[in-house]
Amino acid sequence: MITEGRRDPAARAGLSGGGRTVAELMRTDFRSCNASTPIPEVAAALLQSRCPVLAVTRAQVPIGIVTGRGLASALADRGGDLSGLTAADVMAEDAPTIPMNASAEEAAGRLAGADGGLLAVDEDGLLKGVVTPEEVRPAPGPRAGDPAAEIKASKSQAQPHPWDSPAGAHPEPVPLVTPADMVNPMLAVADVMMASPRTCSPESTVLEAVLIFRDAGCGAVPVTEGGKPVGILTDRDVALASARGGGPVGATVGDLMTRDVASIAPDATLADAIVAFRARGVRRLLVVHGEGVLAGILSWADLIGHVSERGLGHVVAGIESRRGA
Repeated sequence: MITEGRRDPAARAGLSGGGRTVAELMRTDFRSCNASTPIPEVAAALLQSRCPVLAVTRAQVPIGIVTGRGLASALADRGGDLSGLTAADVMAEDAPTIPMNASAEEAAGRLAGADGGLLAVDEDGLLKGVVTPEEVRPAPGPRAGDPAAEIKASKSQAQPHPWDSPAGAHPEPVPLVTPADMVNPMLAVADVMMASPRTCSPESTVLEAVLIFRDAGCGAVPVTEGGKPVGILTDRDVALASARGGGPVGATVGDLMTRDVASIAPDATLADAIVAFRARGVRRLLVVHGEGVLAGILSWADLIGHVSERGLGHVVAGIESRRGA
């Protein structure tokens, strides 16, 4: 059985970080199910909801969580046949919960290691809401406009960097930048990307792809021909196909993949990556050499630790605004 919460616009007004708690940020329009809910209903709930997670509860207490990656892994484990399975068979039992009185900063930090979202619980352990990256994005600052221009403006207000000198010499890179900066200017995309990811071809079966999801612990597989990317397949693509009836087992990767892939060069700056994430509204960029050959994959989560909270907020805000367009 699927249950659905109600959206509380007032509770989510002004999604700004400082001093706010999870209770003020969480979304209440999430969906949940019980452990005996059949897989077709589970997949359909993920398809129809904008929330990337489906909570599994018993008497309102979270006992697990279902994500697109969980469904894809179950497909791999069972040879592509999910018939007769329930939410209990595919859920992750270590549901990522967070107290409603926790800070927005704590939620943002824990989201980096969570698969899609956190389940907000009250003092009795009852599920009250869900926190996704959309909820912890900072409210718009006093400046608006092109994100690249904002990056330049923030740098112009920064204190001199340790490497600034009249001769323009650059000593060893420092790990952190000043608070006025949005990105670490010493790093390029190649420094933080996942290099040489596992790939498949458009003719590969979906089962082959979900085996990569499971074995590599990833949520996306680049699709290549002759070493050049022609698409990307995500675990969510597979989960949504499962909800449409018939299942994805007999399909090829080419049937489900996204062909209009967003890419970036290895020597691009992290500021360039922020602009690309925002402009395309995607969570992953394929890193491609000048000759068009795949070099790696960059997830927005790879930027954590290399950009400021404000810079990361710009990425998430751009992704979510494009998804809602």
